[in-house]
Amino acid sequence: MYCLDPVFYFVRCVVMSTYCVTKVEASKLLGVSVRMVDKYLHSGELTVDHMEKNKVVIDVTEVYSLREKRSKRKRG
Repeated sequence: MYCLDPVFYFVRCVVMSTYCVTKVEASKLLGVSVRMVDKYLHSGELTVDHMEKNKVVIDVTEVYSLREKRSKRKRG
């Protein structure tokens, strides 16, 4: 069971050294659509950290790793 208190969310995502983003934020960081983020989640390239109020939350380090991988793929 997850606590829906915003203070708990802050402690969970920031203090515990895990900064989390939503699918919309991840799509902006990656420069892709939210639908593409869904495809990355389905394929396993991104994983759900946890869910809050029916919102998927993703570890931002995974997003940056995927962004780096995608940029290397584009360059050559």
